[in-house]
Amino acid sequence: NFQVSTVMADSAYRRESGDGSFDGASKPMSIFDLFCSICCCKTASSKTEILLQENVGNLERKQYTVMFGQCPKGLGIRIESALQGPCVSRVAGQRWNKLGENDKILSINNENCVDCSPEVVQFLFMNLYETNEGIFELERGVETFKVGIRREKGGFGFDFKKSSENSNYVVCNAIHTQQSNDVQIGDKILSINDIDAGMINIDDLQSMLDTPGNKTKLVIERCVQCD
Repeated sequence: NFQVSTVMADSAYRRESGDGSFDGASKPMSIFDLFCSICCCKTASSKTEILLQENVGNLERKQYTVMFGQCPKGLGIRIESALQGPCVSRVAGQRWNKLGENDKILSINNENCVDCSPEVVQFLFMNLYETNEGIFELERGVETFKVGIRREKGGFGFDFKKSSENSNYVVCNAIHTQQSNDVQIGDKILSINDIDAGMINIDDLQSMLDTPGNKTKLVIERCVQCD
């Protein structure tokens, strides 16, 4: 029986020559060769599966900081429990802070920008190239607030200039693309006001999102296309 099994394996085996054709003569396949060929096939199959999994969607996970001001009706966000954590299921309104034209830039990631030249502010921008966002403290009229602004391939989506009204300030000149951090369906909530969202009961977390407040800071995680 053992010899028959070996011959059957050999009858199905043809050695491929260098030109892609098959040699007519076949050599007996030993048990060792048969075992090696099976192992090699399995290994190649496993590598292919891994490569396919790595290339699917070409996505990566990024974290963004979303800042809210006074929201009398709450943040307008509904969440649901998921395997990866609390995720956004509905967004009722765009109530997060956004960058606006002529906003005075007070600081970038806690680096003071008052009494700074546009060149110094540009230098601070260059230091943000290793990160995917900047936290800007802004002044608009009598209001002071913070905005998380994400960086994409073209930069932060706006340019700036020295204020014509007060030379102590650098202001947002023109917004080319609105890249103020927002909340989208499917976003995973990592924290609220620096409290780990994963440690909060889903009902309690929803209550915190619905409660009117002066300022709220959300850190979310989102799958985005790789640069």
